[in-house]
Amino acid sequence: MEFRKIQKTGGSSYIVSLPKPWADEHGLREKMKVGIITRNDGTLVVIPKISSEINQKHKTINVDNIGENESLLFRLLVASYFQGYGIIKVKSENRLEPDVRELVKNFKNDGIGLEIMEETPNSLTIKDLLNPAEVKFKQWLERISQLVVTQIREALLSIQKRDVDIANEVITRDREVNRINWLMSRQHKIVTTNVFLTDRFEMNKEYVADYSWMSRIIERVGDHAVKIAQYNKTMMEEELDKSIVETVVSVGKTAINLFQASIDTFFDNNITEANENIERVIPFLDHCKEIENIAYTQEGVVALSLAYVSESIRRIGEYSADLAEYVINFLIEEPKDKQS
Repeated sequence: MEFRKIQKTGGSSYIVSLPKPWADEHGLREKMKVGIITRNDGTLVVIPKISSEINQKHKTINVDNIGENESLLFRLLVASYFQGYGIIKVKSENRLEPDVRELVKNFKNDGIGLEIMEETPNSLTIKDLLNPAEVKFKQWLERISQLVVTQIREALLSIQKRDVDIANEVITRDREVNRINWLMSRQHKIVTTNVFLTDRFEMNKEYVADYSWMSRIIERVGDHAVKIAQYNKTMMEEELDKSIVETVVSVGKTAINLFQASIDTFFDNNITEANENIERVIPFLDHCKEIENIAYTQEGVVALSLAYVSESIRRIGEYSADLAEYVINFLIEEPKDKQS
């Protein structure tokens, strides 16, 4: 860290000189303008180049360097997306194989705002068309929360009605949940690494991190809703006593209430309710054992499936407690209205 003296000119202006190596590195000269941003923590950020456009980062992936490892290619695409690259090009010195093209296009469909902008025999170029300023974190978090609550309810309904179509809808809906979580993770990276974007669109980086973390936990809850639906499908042809179904649905509905309450405490900035919700999870875990005990009395597929269903319902409750605990940790400093 360099230390520079403050100089005063005129009646009220203060001047701090810029380091010459830094100015030379960015091509700054006398009378050129720089941007200055005042941060919430009291620091100043000097931006050497001011632009009205949000520059998109470019990433090129050469499939010749990774061979036929499609799983690696997909992970590289996901990593590029999460790291905020706005233009991703997949290329080869030879013609792209059909499997590679299909994989790239499937990846494009998994991301919100992604489109194929150019396609040649040996390359595919994907561009992110979503303006970062249009991503309202609060709205997207509300959306993913609603989707996951619906997933859990539908998973329980599929058990109650013994309906495989409802179970399949739960599994299909998970793709939309994943897409939103991807978007939240990507935007978190973009905002936290672009101070000009943060200031220009009045985004609070701390809140963006909160939304991203919440999104990841909510997505995991959605995964457990999918597991409930999947294990229900495995025992769909088996006979289930009505009392078993009623117990599973009853405990599952309690899990929904705990999860929804934790989400509400986040948006309402309610520490007291967050703490009370954590306390509610403790007896809830005992109720989950009711399903486990029933599983022990069953045989084969039913016993195994009920055990896994019980585990997923229990995990939903535990994640709800994690969410509520995070709300307390966050709000203990200073409750504020959520932004973006």
